[in-house]
Amino acid sequence: MFKGGRIKHGDGYILIYAPTHPAANHRYVFEHRLVMEKTLGRYLTREEIVHHIDGDKANNVPENLMLFPNESTHQYYHGKKRGGLNASKR
Repeated sequence: MFKGGRIKHGDGYILIYAPTHPAANHRYVFEHRLVMEKTLGRYLTREEIVHHIDGDKANNVPENLMLFPNESTHQYYHGKKRGGLNASKR
């Protein structure tokens, strides 16, 4: 049975077989994180969040990805985008 390659996770994210990657979980890494790492030329920290601009978790082209330094900054972005409480701080 083939255990490597590219697989779609149940929640829509794509996983890539990368057993030697420092962030590998059961030998797989989220493709969007790998794409962002390649774009930046460095590994991401555990705190950094990669956001899919169009909401499609399988659309991992660099133009569709945004990097946030942490979860709170990512959530602030979503609050502003929805016009929530943070929208008045624009």
